[in-house]
Amino acid sequence: MHRRTFMKAAATGAATTGLATVLPSSAFGQTVNEWRLLALWPEGHPLLKYLGRFAETVRVVTQGGLRITIVPRGPVPPPKLLAAVGNGEAEMGHAVPFLWGKTIPSAAMLVYFPFGLTSREKEAWFAHGGGQDLLDRIYGEAGCKFLPLGGTGPQMGGWFKKPLGAAADLNGLRIRIGGLGAAVMAAAGAKPQNISLSGGKIQAALKADELDAAEARTPAADLKDGYPSQARVYHYPNWHEPALTFDLFINRIKWEKLPDHMRQAVTLAATTVDRQMLNASVKANAKALTKMITKHGTKVTPFPQDVMESLARHANDVVPMKVAKDPLSNELYESVMAFRRATNQWTSVTDHSFLRARDLVTL
Repeated sequence: MHRRTFMKAAATGAATTGLATVLPSSAFGQTVNEWRLLALWPEGHPLLKYLGRFAETVRVVTQGGLRITIVPRGPVPPPKLLAAVGNGEAEMGHAVPFLWGKTIPSAAMLVYFPFGLTSREKEAWFAHGGGQDLLDRIYGEAGCKFLPLGGTGPQMGGWFKKPLGAAADLNGLRIRIGGLGAAVMAAAGAKPQNISLSGGKIQAALKADELDAAEARTPAADLKDGYPSQARVYHYPNWHEPALTFDLFINRIKWEKLPDHMRQAVTLAATTVDRQMLNASVKANAKALTKMITKHGTKVTPFPQDVMESLARHANDVVPMKVAKDPLSNELYESVMAFRRATNQWTSVTDHSFLRARDLVTL
């Protein structure tokens, strides 16, 4: 796109989102800020493409005043990325919030939140339910500013070597699952296993009959990782991680020293690329799911009703008890649940009822 055309489009978009001051005349001739963004993702990972878009959008909208270099995984071990940004080794980072579960457990709840919000509800919670302010406080514990930047959207319930027939089948089930979902599964009688998603360890455990089931990621990622050859049953819905969010974390001191128009440019770019990433996942996961069914013989089937009732019942007991151990986790839990209560009826009479009605139309 021609630079002048892009700038006009960016300014128009800013005006419609309350960011009309993104391009003040004082931005011209400004000092150039050179920043680094430490990414969790290794060289060649598809998410680096979106981070590149984010950096380019910031560069163009700020007239080159803020230039961000993306650094793929390598210089800093993943668990130390947040601390590295907080102490000023780099200005920005991008990762998955469950990495901070041991030091900032409330941040991990952006991933692990059984029976929580949909992606659309979560976006509304960030903007209008107090989520942004709360996450700024949470990430402030590490000296950082928080912005959501991408996510997976809906995932799946997991891969099972045999279909679940009833809640009793959870007893003794050896399943790879993490976070609060693991605690709920354990309360329901399962035996959760903590196995990393990377390195093919889960697939090997399924093949060796050391696991009966495994919660992994999205259909697009699971197809690429070879899960259809290790288990035939793909249960849904994903009840334990309904709307995983990737986090953009920014050194708080350096963020506050940026001119206002640059902070707004970063926010605008993050919001834009966040939506691009989520929109792309719709097509990619739909395509992958169809391929699993037609070419791999995957049986895509819902969890039995009494299984879902059992998991929901245990979640009602276990999750509040777990989050009560950490004040910020408890505050985040209460905030999300309050927003869910406030919006649940609207979601039911719109999204739920429309989807039921839409199923009546033959494709």
